[in-house]
Amino acid sequence: MHMHDYTEEMDVTTDAAIDLLQRAGTAVRVESVGDLDLDGIPVEVKVRTRPTPSDLRRELSRRRHRGATGKLAYVVPRATPSLVSVAVQEPTVVLIGVDDATLVNDGTLVRLGNSLVAERRPAPARVAWGRFALIRSLLRTPEPRTQRQLASESGITQAAVSKGLHEIGEAALAARRGSLPAAELLWARFLEEYPGARGIRSHWYSLDSPVRQVELVQRAYPGTLVSGDTGADRIAPWRVVTGARVYSHAGLDLASLGFAEASPDEATLTLVVPADPTIWATSAAWVEARTAPAGTADPLIIAHDVMRTGGSDVADAVERLHDQVFEAWHR
Repeated sequence: MHMHDYTEEMDVTTDAAIDLLQRAGTAVRVESVGDLDLDGIPVEVKVRTRPTPSDLRRELSRRRHRGATGKLAYVVPRATPSLVSVAVQEPTVVLIGVDDATLVNDGTLVRLGNSLVAERRPAPARVAWGRFALIRSLLRTPEPRTQRQLASESGITQAAVSKGLHEIGEAALAARRGSLPAAELLWARFLEEYPGARGIRSHWYSLDSPVRQVELVQRAYPGTLVSGDTGADRIAPWRVVTGARVYSHAGLDLASLGFAEASPDEATLTLVVPADPTIWATSAAWVEARTAPAGTADPLIIAHDVMRTGGSDVADAVERLHDQVFEAWHR
């Protein structure tokens, strides 16, 4: 069973739902942040905080209207009797009550007991991923760029760029004109406000060094991105690398590469299927400009991840990344 990290609110419900499915003997494979494979059947995941039976019926109606195949995993805090009543009559519904450890699959109700979530967590606010990606693009270079160029670098539309520039405010406009103080302000704002890539995490252990671990993963899965300590070591070596963090479009079974599944405390490598869809676009922009090695997340994502790994030398490591980013701004 994959062990998942419950430190970010958005991830708790999805990760706990996966654990409940695995406890019930279901083979789970993560295809993306919103899609699973359960015993070979494709499943679309919807997380809802206060749904009614009518909400569930409307979701099923929409799926039928668009010709969706597979099943719908409806993840809720509690599987109320009214929701259970609908789910047992709909074989395409997998109802998962996280707080009360209740599962309905193939029309069968199972109560697993021992809730995985001790207390109800508030629903997280919607994250403006495009705005955070735009900040990263603005910091890549002081050279002026069109909205079309910024959209390409950020992985968002030109309309989203226009909206993002307005939301970020004067600092964005000034940074776009090459203002160093504005760029410094955006750096600080990003590290303070970015909520992390979120998504679904699994944890792995290996006796190899973290650097060797990411080499093995990226050789087998070239589309992955390295972040955290191992990413920082590629861009601005400073601190001792104690762990690896890898972003992937889908869940990966690393056992075939010699890794063992582990708890978060024991893991030497964390694999993340991120909710933030912009990570690959901003990485590609930094790589194309040769300010980051191929297969590495952009420096701001790396700095954010390093800040959350702990250690006495974190501040120095982040400062090295800062200096690397702002080298272009001092020319």
